[in-house]
Amino acid sequence: MSIQHLGRMALPTQDGLLFLKFEEIIRCEADGAYTQLFLIDGTRLLVSKNLKEIESQLPEDQFFRAHNSHIVNLQHLARYVRTDGGKLELADGSTVLLARRKREQFFKSAVGH
Repeated sequence: MSIQHLGRMALPTQDGLLFLKFEEIIRCEADGAYTQLFLIDGTRLLVSKNLKEIESQLPEDQFFRAHNSHIVNLQHLARYVRTDGGKLELADGSTVLLARRKREQFFKSAVGH
């Protein structure tokens, strides 16, 4: 059984691997060749993997690529705000723009949860 089937992902750190539960992740943000993960306890992790690599480790039914540079955990979605072309507000108070081309797909994903 893989670590993903246990609801976790493995992230490389300087001294080994960090096993992180999917539900602990609020959102992921691209930062060049790196990705910042924002966690429910307020921690930010900078990981030496790009957003596409991180996305491939996340369950599609729980995470949504809202924009080129953002992936959100649908479990931590607080609300959708129509202004400014549409943005998502998350449980920690942060907001992420929702790309116009992703809007229809978002509503299909969000309504299913």
